[in-house]
Amino acid sequence: GSGPGGQPILQLIESREVGAHVAYLSFAAKKDRTYRLSVWLKSEGVSAFRLQLSDTYGASLIGMNGRFGEGAQLLSQGSSKDASIMEASMQKHPGDWFKVVLAGRLGSSSTSTLVQIILSRLDGSIPYKGDGRRGLLVSGLKVE
Repeated sequence: GSGPGGQPILQLIESREVGAHVAYLSFAAKKDRTYRLSVWLKSEGVSAFRLQLSDTYGASLIGMNGRFGEGAQLLSQGSSKDASIMEASMQKHPGDWFKVVLAGRLGSSSTSTLVQIILSRLDGSIPYKGDGRRGLLVSGLKVE
């Protein structure tokens, strides 16, 4: 199948182990650059997620937490002291897809940047025991 705009779909499924359930992408970076990350997300049983953009070591980062289901919404956003967040949004679209946007500046001098899509519980906990079935559909990831 395909996601909004005909983009391919990646399925991120919880493992049955206790740990972080995460998909990530690494790319070359430039110091003090502003990034805009947009992605389409659709829950397949998970209640919440974290979207994060950081340097390789997580010292400079911007991130947001959101929830699906009834009352789906952006729960929180934040950044490390040398980074700044400019935008964090989550908008529902037809078919229960959400357009999620995270934008800001990373202050690190690291030469690579990580995008992480992390499954979480409603209370924000990231390491947890999954069931091997619930997950998230991801489509149309763009970093500008």
